[in-house]
Amino acid sequence: MSHRSEVWKYFTVKATDNSRANCTLCNASYSRGKECGAPSSFNTTNLRDHLMRKHPAEYRTLIAAEKKATDDKKESAAKPSGSESGKQLSLAAFIEKSRPWSFDCPQSQLPHKMLAEMITLDDQPFNFVNNVRFRRFRQAVEPRYSLPSDRHLRDVLLPNIYAAVKAKVVYILQTEQAEMLLFIKHNLAAINCNY
Repeated sequence: MSHRSEVWKYFTVKATDNSRANCTLCNASYSRGKECGAPSSFNTTNLRDHLMRKHPAEYRTLIAAEKKATDDKKESAAKPSGSESGKQLSLAAFIEKSRPWSFDCPQSQLPHKMLAEMITLDDQPFNFVNNVRFRRFRQAVEPRYSLPSDRHLRDVLLPNIYAAVKAKVVYILQTEQAEMLLFIKHNLAAINCNY
């Protein structure tokens, strides 16, 4: 049987009479309540009184442990569950959280970009966004996100990705070319000095 009270760290139920408990510190036997009562009528009052009178250091430890357990329960009850503040959302806030994102809103931009990259890198057809299973997946993951059409992917999103990648490649090549020219010029100067 599991005991909830911290006092049971110092007592054990007597094997021959479950209405009594033995102190593990001094082996004294104390009543747990009514002699012939049901287990639900047992209590720890006598056990706590014994600790307070005969073992004051352990009693102080018991009180500190019970206070800590109570504080921990209060703290866990105070933590939010569901919403960040622990309060129920207002109707307006709930409606706002349920409203689909507009196609051009900032929250939609990253999923648009990631979808275009996925289609490009995985060599998927543009009409992949029309696939029923893919649409169901998108609905389960983020119901507020609106998928772009295959035409929008092909005519807008992919050219934007192409332009960004092209600009990055050109920049890298120009930077590398400038560094390479400096390297060659420096080495040619060193070679000419040696002759």
